This record gives sequence, C-alpha cells and structure tokens, in this order.
Amino acid sequence: MKYKIGVYGSFEAASSDLLARVEELGRVLAERDVIVVTGACAGVPLAVATEAAQRGAEIWGFSSELNQEDQERVHKHKAALYSRIFYVPANYRELFFFTPEDTHAYDFYIRLRYRNVLSTAHCNACVLVSGRWGTLNEFTAMMYDRGKIIGVLTETGGANDDLEALVNKIGTQGKADVIFNRSPQELVDALLRELAVRQA
Repeated sequence: MKYKIGVYGSFEAASSDLLARVEELGRVLAERDVIVVTGACAGVPLAVATEAAQRGAEIWGFSSELNQEDQERVHKHKAALYSRIFYVPANYRELFFFTPEDTHAYDFYIRLRYRNVLSTAHCNACVLVSGRWGTLNEFTAMMYDRGKIIGVLTETGGANDDLEALVNKIGTQGKADVIFNRSPQELVDALLRELAVRQA
C-alpha cells in the first residue's frame, strides 16, 4: 500500500525564492512513490502537485467545491491534474444542520472545513509549506490533535517560521510527531522513516 502524504500551505503562488524548494518537494514526493494529497487549491499545494504529477505521481485532490465546473472556475486550474478528486457532497448543508433560515454567507468556509477534515483524515503524514491561518487551523485541529506525522518545511515564511517555537511552548504530550527541516528531501525521508516505525 502506498503512503498518502498531504501538502498544505499558502493559497498564494510561491515566490520566486521559494519556488525551487516547492518544486523540489514535488520531485521528491514523486521519487518516493507516494500518493500526494492536496486541497485541490491554487498556490503552493498546486505547485507541488503539478511538479509531482509531471514526474508520474498519483495526485488526490479534496475540493472545497461541489463539482468540476465550480472547481475549475474557483481554483483556476484543470481538474484533470488529479488522479482522483473528491467534491463536497451536495447535501453538506444538511450534514451541518443548516435550516432554511440559516444564512449561506459562510457556505464557502463551511465547505473549506469539510474539505480539510476529509483530506487530512486520508493522509498518513502531512507536509506544511509557507502556511497562513488556514494551514495553522489544519495543523492544530486536524493534524496535531489527531496524532498525525507532520513535516514542517522551515524557512518558507508564514506560520511555518513560528511553528517550532509554538510547539515547544504549548505542545502537549500527544501522539503527533512534528519534524522540522529546511530540506525537502531530508524532510520527506524523515516522514517515511517515522511512518515505517509506526507500521512496524
């Protein structure tokens, strides 16, 4: 069985300084023959997934949208990138106990949370790159609390640059393993070693 490694990070496009390391992460994931999981969004996760797909990796996307048309319109890239893509079910309002009187102003954010819960649940391990508030939410509520193996690609900006200090300051003795490294290759290899230990 192939390991599934999720990639989570900024919705914004990678800067020119960061792009080389982001693409290296995609190459390494493809070389290690893992399934790459993303939130089917633009930005850093898309750059990693695109590089990995070009090198033959299987890519799973968990979309915040209801269908392919909305996915491609909102996230500005073709759904064909993904070997498998999972959409939010049409009855998601019922799943969250919406009533006809409820406002739909926050529908998109509800769908984002639904997507995040599913995508992280399907991963054996996760990598964070240049994240912001959304990535920080995924890290705390959906990775750390669930005891995931988490890799943080350091020196990539955003929340990533502060996570090590936060983990040291407020981290609890849970089941999560958080690995920090600035090298994409060393980080992925460390994740795979930890996965092998857990599987033993």
